[in-house]
Amino acid sequence: MRNANSCGHRCDRPGTAAPGLRRISNRGAAVLDAKYKIEKDADSPDAIYQLLAYCTALGLPAGHVVYAGTSTEACHTYTLTTGTTITFHPLDLTADLHILRRQINEIASDMANGPSM
Repeated sequence: MRNANSCGHRCDRPGTAAPGLRRISNRGAAVLDAKYKIEKDADSPDAIYQLLAYCTALGLPAGHVVYAGTSTEACHTYTLTTGTTITFHPLDLTADLHILRRQINEIASDMANGPSM
């Protein structure tokens, strides 16, 4: 994975935030944005639009949002009319370290496998 800020792409207008990570492999690519606050409505239209903008600017088929959530929350995936897939991953920061690592590995696996069509 590469830090998207060092990849040389402009994802939004100059001076705006860039996504946290961009993954490129021989199986495809995806972008990840981390939300550093507890999101009541993590899958808000604003978050979907922001990831769609990143995916469009980078020419990527999938985007992922990771946010502070709870262990009872489920992962949500949206396939937009553009064909872009946006997945929201809750990360339970109150969990034991081994569970937190498992959650991170599951997110990395989802990114590595690409969107399921």
